Amino acid sequence: MNTSSSSSSSSSSSSSSSSSSSSNSLDSTQQQIDKIYKMTVEEYLEQQFQDQVDQINHTVEQQTKNMLQEANNTKKDLKHISTQQ
Repeated sequence: MNTSSSSSSSSSSSSSSSSSSSSNSLDSTQQQIDKIYKMTVEEYLEQQFQDQVDQINHTVEQQTKNMLQEANNTKKDLKHISTQQ
């Protein structure tokens, strides 16, 4: 009887170990998935941020060009007025 009980206990222990190993493997896989997802989200957010920065830079550059053109036009107008007087 002891032999049978010992064998059953050993089998149960082996099954528990196998279950624990599967659980660890699933946890590891989930951690890898989470890491990839997090990297993907971070890359997406970085790209969105960079796109916004590029758009702002383009807008500032365009507005600066417009302001310089207006300043040059005003300068020409003032020069024209001063030569008429």
